[in-house]
Amino acid sequence: MKQIRNKARELMHGWCQVCHQCNGRACAGQVPGMGGVGTGRSFINNVEALAALKLNLRTMHQAHHPDLSCHFLGLELSMPVLASPIGGVSFNMSDHVNELDYTMAVTRGCLQAGVMGCLGDGALDLVPESSFATLKNVNGQAIMFCKPWEQKVLLERLQRVSSTGASMVGVDVDAAGLVTLANLEKNPEKELCLEGAMNILKTLEAGYVDWDPQTDFIVKMGTSLYHGKEDELHVPLIYGDYYFLESLFRLRHPDFEIW
Repeated sequence: MKQIRNKARELMHGWCQVCHQCNGRACAGQVPGMGGVGTGRSFINNVEALAALKLNLRTMHQAHHPDLSCHFLGLELSMPVLASPIGGVSFNMSDHVNELDYTMAVTRGCLQAGVMGCLGDGALDLVPESSFATLKNVNGQAIMFCKPWEQKVLLERLQRVSSTGASMVGVDVDAAGLVTLANLEKNPEKELCLEGAMNILKTLEAGYVDWDPQTDFIVKMGTSLYHGKEDELHVPLIYGDYYFLESLFRLRHPDFEIW
């Protein structure tokens, strides 16, 4: 393991310090890179919150061969694990590992382990193109998560995913994403997506929106981390305002493009 860590430090020099415990402290604010944005508190607090969870083990039992397999989204998995969709490897983890090599390694490794890998999307063509190539190579046995692009771009990406034989695809879901899905011409669940978006927006507008021009935010009571400190709970978040307004614009003008 020591040899592996030393090799990793060599390849990721300047991007990741390969700490004994990956907790976001040494790399706080190092973006692009492995660190969290700004103070990195979201990264750090999430690690601390996860560490606070403990398993109550039973050492006396008859389960000599535990079975972790499960049925999820029509998939038979050896354990309830999906590899996270990560994009932008080459400009976040060093240029020693390119995007395609990373997505191929993770996806193939997941298949060998009997679980499913997920693939990312992004504004740079390098990211989605690597995901498409990986999907094709593994005959669609992975899940690609697309950004909620305007309808034309999103449809093109969904069609490319479908052409690889993939049985499912993900889309970043928020009110704006649901409006985008509702506006897809061939979506058989348009009304369901629209209803979901409207429920989110109406709830926000009824109790969590401040239209006073004297305030410097619109959506209040945001939370950057559920288990965070007091200054991260119930505070306005600029990206909350962004997605709220984008959703409203797309409801009024389905062809509205902001990306």
